[in-house]
Amino acid sequence: METLIFPFINLTALLVLLAMVLRKPLAEYVVNRHQTVSNELMTARDALMTAKKQVEDFNSRLKGIDAELSSLRAQAREDGEKSKVTILASAGKLSSMILSDAKASASSLQSEFRTSLRRELANLALVRAEARLRDRLTGEDHVRIRQEFSTLVEKTQ
Repeated sequence: METLIFPFINLTALLVLLAMVLRKPLAEYVVNRHQTVSNELMTARDALMTAKKQVEDFNSRLKGIDAELSSLRAQAREDGEKSKVTILASAGKLSSMILSDAKASASSLQSEFRTSLRRELANLALVRAEARLRDRLTGEDHVRIRQEFSTLVEKTQ
């Protein structure tokens, strides 16, 4: 047992010496580690609180988005109905304008056709009358017509 006493004393002295030398750096390390862990915990707590606030904000926005979507849909339907009414009114006006233009154009064409038809009919009547007169006029009729024409010319002079 005597052989164990010196190594025990050496071990004790070494441990006391190490404790004295390493006590201050070890205490600083523990304090620094404690502060680091505490700071990281506070940072994590703040991040958690921020995340919770963001989740709540996103949830409230999601609820608001549903209402906003419903509002936008209703507005789109209302705008669509207004556009439908406007388009139908414009189409009605346009169709009445087209109809009145078509009637005016048809009336104008009809008038032109009547005038053209009358001219053509008058020309055909003159051609037929001239042909009949040529066929039916005799030499005596020619002489008589010339004398009547001469008489009319002399009266006008």
